[in-house]
Amino acid sequence: KYKDYFNWLLLTREVRESTARMYVDNLRCIFNHTDAITKENLLTVHAKLKAEGKRNSYLNHLCTTARLYTMFLRDKGLPYDDGILTIKKLKQEAILRATMSDTEIEAFLKLKSPIKSLTYKCRYYRFTLFFSICAYTGMRPSEVSHLTVDTCDLGRMVFILEKTKTIPRVVPIPPNIVDKLKERIAECDNYLFPSISGSKEGSSLQNAVVDSVDWGYNFQTRIKRLVIKRKGLTPYSLRHSLITQLIDEDVSLFK
Repeated sequence: KYKDYFNWLLLTREVRESTARMYVDNLRCIFNHTDAITKENLLTVHAKLKAEGKRNSYLNHLCTTARLYTMFLRDKGLPYDDGILTIKKLKQEAILRATMSDTEIEAFLKLKSPIKSLTYKCRYYRFTLFFSICAYTGMRPSEVSHLTVDTCDLGRMVFILEKTKTIPRVVPIPPNIVDKLKERIAECDNYLFPSISGSKEGSSLQNAVVDSVDWGYNFQTRIKRLVIKRKGLTPYSLRHSLITQLIDEDVSLFK
């Protein structure tokens, strides 16, 4: 059942292999606590895991997995409990947003590729530019991932953000990354940070660019190399660090 579910996720839902593996692992976790995925059973599993100290975000991941598995059963003509689709996600707990010092960010961005392979080094330094843009502009990782050649206006020295969580806006291009940015623009036809595995023809846009799995993994491996053990550090910490610094310097929130 896991193999069929995995293939269904790849072919029907068009998710990345790493994402499909995550859903399969979540499904195994659910079946470790119950023999059948029904609304009643899933709520019982949630209550048990909640008592063990699991966060709501983790329980919501299991809920999403159960929803997808229910859709899989429905598509295959197998028995399923449609009550699973009515379970509401739990409210996320407040998370303390950790920040990084200027010294830590500088060391983070200066890390050399740990592997000499040319292909690996190219990917590694591509993410160095990715994180540099996050650190020096305060842009969200999802906004940086959707940058294209056309959204980089080197004439006005601004990024034109269209794929954004809020309203479209322009963001100044930091002078210290201009040279690396120009090199990157010269290497690509469209997206500055395309998916490592490439996009499938006719697939959703999220498969065309790097996602949270990509930038999250690369961020955490660099943090481990620097032996920074502060809790709550994520790629968003680069954005939060810049904003915190601006506030400390009495820059208005509007600006």
